[in-house]
Amino acid sequence: MNFYSNKKVLITGDTGFKGSWLGIWLSILNAKVKGISNKIYKNSNYQICKLDKLWEHKELDIRDNSKFIKEIDNFKPDIIFHLAAQSLVYKAKQNPRYTIETNILGTFNLLNYLRKIDYKISLIIVSSDKVYKEKKNSCKENDLLGASELYGASKGCADIISQAFYNTFFKRTNIGIAISRAGNIIGGGDYSKNRLVSDIVSSIRKNRTIIIRNPEFTRPWQYILDVLNGYLILAENLYNDPNKYSDIFNFGPDKSYKVIDLVNKFIQFWGYGRYIISNKQNFHENDKLSLNSKKALEKLNWKNILNFEESVKLTVEDYKSEESNNVLENRIYRIKSFQKSLKQN
Repeated sequence: MNFYSNKKVLITGDTGFKGSWLGIWLSILNAKVKGISNKIYKNSNYQICKLDKLWEHKELDIRDNSKFIKEIDNFKPDIIFHLAAQSLVYKAKQNPRYTIETNILGTFNLLNYLRKIDYKISLIIVSSDKVYKEKKNSCKENDLLGASELYGASKGCADIISQAFYNTFFKRTNIGIAISRAGNIIGGGDYSKNRLVSDIVSSIRKNRTIIIRNPEFTRPWQYILDVLNGYLILAENLYNDPNKYSDIFNFGPDKSYKVIDLVNKFIQFWGYGRYIISNKQNFHENDKLSLNSKKALEKLNWKNILNFEESVKLTVEDYKSEESNNVLENRIYRIKSFQKSLKQN
């Protein structure tokens, strides 16, 4: 990926789970990285890896249009990965205004800025598989949107607005906008509350029983680096040919697995753990989610190189490595090892 060497790359949401891993990978690729987010969370991947030393970071709220745009304009990035969002289903229910303003208005502020620039730029809108209307078979990019909960609805609205902006203002220009929708991502450093993997890790470390809400629900689990590889490939293609690659792409594995499958594999690779099943459910979630990623394979030559078992195994190893004093070095080693695997596939 020599393409990224000396490229100016802005990551919104750089202190989040995906954003922090992406920043490490881009730094390895010798990109000039700048990050924007509104908060650094305690025990986050960003904090435990001490990533403030690896790239420039600015703390601000993307809803604050003037400050947000000033930072982008001063940096003048070649590529923007827009990950900043309120990304939790339960928080969307607790605070719908914040979720909608962040996910929709924040994205609008970024899109509207692009109308005022005169240089080449590529924007990757990092969306979610939660935007799709519920269905029993795999979701394709042109399937109906229609989430039944507020997080997915807010991301779906941002997707539609992004497509409308591209079609209205940026067709046949040197500005590219692509939307990525990924399945459930696992990997070290994710400590968001009410997420399955972070709950599993917390319970095991404290020798507590893991509480499972929906053991039979299926999800397209995949390792963080498989997904980020898709984002990086997409951004490179988008920059080189914005008209061809200003599109929507799913990034997901061929098969979804049950929640109980993930829990059992996690316990197996960790070496111990126990769980109980709870019937308590505070918010609606789809019981089955799977993605059709044929377009990413055909247009980007992308596919997951890790299977379900390998993804869980690496995730457990990531979390266990956090008990050492060289977490960042372990993350860098993981990424470089993954890059070698890419060359062999």
